[in-house]
Amino acid sequence: MARGAPCPDVNPRFRHAFGNYDGPFVVKPVSGRASLHVQLVEHRADLPEAIARIYEITSDAVLIEKYLPGREFCIAAAGPVTARDGTLVRGDGPFTFAALERVLSPDEKIFTSMDVRPITGARCRAIDPVKEADLLASLHKLARDVFLEFNLGSVIRLDVRADIAGNLYILEANPKPDLKRPGHGATSLICEGLSDYGMSYDDLILSLLADRIDFLFTHRSGTVSHLFDLVQGRSPRAVASRNPPCGASQLRDRLTQANVWPLRHTLVASARAEAGGRFLAAAATVRSLQVRAGE
Repeated sequence: MARGAPCPDVNPRFRHAFGNYDGPFVVKPVSGRASLHVQLVEHRADLPEAIARIYEITSDAVLIEKYLPGREFCIAAAGPVTARDGTLVRGDGPFTFAALERVLSPDEKIFTSMDVRPITGARCRAIDPVKEADLLASLHKLARDVFLEFNLGSVIRLDVRADIAGNLYILEANPKPDLKRPGHGATSLICEGLSDYGMSYDDLILSLLADRIDFLFTHRSGTVSHLFDLVQGRSPRAVASRNPPCGASQLRDRLTQANVWPLRHTLVASARAEAGGRFLAAAATVRSLQVRAGE
């Protein structure tokens, strides 16, 4: 916008990207949340007004995409350590889950912000693992490839859309997907379908915590003592606080309530494994996380 109003017909970068394509387009901020300020623009001639409107709100760059007329999907990916009924499992690769099709109402060409239309069970549906096995496999592979290629360390949700021929394209990867607990007529896309993997909402949250701790043991062993202090309630915040339900004690109590003793035992063993003032490599002690092999 610093160079003036955008003129698609004379902009060489626009012409290189879109050629003679006249629309429709999807125009959206380069950063944001909940699909806010995302607009569908039917014709190229209407792009300058839409771009100016979004820029006025965000004061940031604006992204222009071709509109894809096919079905819309999402799928999540996280690290290999997961919890089922309080039992920790390590798989042989990223855990991909919550493969869903987004359900659009007749008046929607693109998914409406959840701030406007809350996500409910009616706004998404599971993909049939028998009738659409190839589609499901493609989504899982796409999620695994993104997680590994970008060397990611925590949960993401991919939003994926198909073109008219059914080819899949990634719209975006959400690094902070909605993790709210389902209830009161609303849910989150990541939590839908957890039961298909024998997991509850608590299992999901515990999985994210355990996977991160596993990563720290393996690659950041110097943090083990701090984690041990948290579990024991000896962090500076816990010691200074007179209020029992502080963050450290909540973490300790959560691990205790989940009865995930292998995780706690790993912390204890790692904290005691000192040599020359440095912690030993956590490869041996981390094996106690492997309560059973991933299926």
